[in-house]
Amino acid sequence: MALFGRRPTLAEAVELVRAELRAGNPPPELIEELRRREPLISGGREPPGLQEMLEAVPGAAALLEVGGRMVARNQRMEQLLGTAGTVLEATRSTELVDLCGRGLAGWPHRRELALPALDLQVEAQVAPLSHARALLVLRDLTPERSADRVRRDFIANASHELRTPVTAIRGAVETLLEGGLELPAQARSFVEMIARHTDRLMRLTDDLLDLSKLETGAWKPSPGPVQLAPLAASVLELFRERAAEKQIALDADVPERLRANADRRALEQILVNLLDNAVKFTPPWWRCSATGWGPA
Repeated sequence: MALFGRRPTLAEAVELVRAELRAGNPPPELIEELRRREPLISGGREPPGLQEMLEAVPGAAALLEVGGRMVARNQRMEQLLGTAGTVLEATRSTELVDLCGRGLAGWPHRRELALPALDLQVEAQVAPLSHARALLVLRDLTPERSADRVRRDFIANASHELRTPVTAIRGAVETLLEGGLELPAQARSFVEMIARHTDRLMRLTDDLLDLSKLETGAWKPSPGPVQLAPLAASVLELFRERAAEKQIALDADVPERLRANADRRALEQILVNLLDNAVKFTPPWWRCSATGWGPA
């Protein structure tokens, strides 16, 4: 509507716009101006694009299409796998290609696997997306697995190196105790204490070897008949001194003829762990008992 052939004041222009908005007829100029200023109204930024979202993923990430084609990837993925067009070209790993195929088929998967062609150990996670696409995220585990390997090698080497001096000490102690030498009573008690702790050191050394074998999958149990009463008595003997410091009574109620088909050293380690915790957490003046029952 015309305003008397003169330029309207600001108040008059505002009132005119309000009236047209109430009537449902906003001026085209106003609509165009709002469209032009929409990015500013929403914070001055366009919505994040695909590349920006990939860069925000914590890890090496790529957008996959049919055939394992990487149609977009972030910088970490480029550093890890390079710029090859497909997963197979980048890794030469049929296992990873199969994992990606499952994700593209709509099944999410996560798996740790090796990429021998790149000398990498990775955790791969594939998440299905719409339009027959999937998101592949890789986490490089190579440094962690390398550190694990160094630790396992150190444990194995240390346990092997310890066996020689411990074996020599045990041989010397056995000679003193059983070689027909006349030892004063006090000296004999000291030598017997050395014998007990030498046996414990030998068991610890064997446990380190077993731990190394367990972590590499090389440990195999050696089951056989085990007399449980002597085993329980020998394990209790290891904790007599510690239990006495807390005034804890140790005893065993295991039938003399009770036997089990088990790996003796593994069973002994189980009993050692149980008694260690029992002595550690039992209040003073209480009792710890090893009890066994079953067919003899």
